[in-house]
Amino acid sequence: MKVVIDTNVYIVAALDLAKGVDSAEVKVIKAAGKKFRVVICKEILEQIMRVAKRVGDKDLGSRLIAALWVDAAPVFVEVYDEVVKAYDNKIPRKDLAIFAAGLIAKADYLVSEDREFLRCAKNVQNMFKCVTPEEFVEALKL
Repeated sequence: MKVVIDTNVYIVAALDLAKGVDSAEVKVIKAAGKKFRVVICKEILEQIMRVAKRVGDKDLGSRLIAALWVDAAPVFVEVYDEVVKAYDNKIPRKDLAIFAAGLIAKADYLVSEDREFLRCAKNVQNMFKCVTPEEFVEALKL
């Protein structure tokens, strides 16, 4: 099973882990590579680095990406402009690359904290399920 995880889930999980909180986001990240394959693209990695630097310390993004590569053995996909352009007016611009990665990888799930993104993604495709971390934890019994 392949899962695209939105940047916000990675960041919340990293911050919660540092505080010792066992949130749904932490459960999702801990299961990555064991219960499912994570789909990533260059844009997701760039977003993780940018947001992590803003909300955590300067090394948070690097540690998160290193752990992702080592522990989750991600599926890396190239996001193509034509896929992004096809959904340009249907998906929020900041989320287009993440959505496109799910389509290109033929993902089974998209997991995000952003309910607007989930709603839009759900309405324009029927390839993958669009869920919150809590719904994903429930669905997979994590």
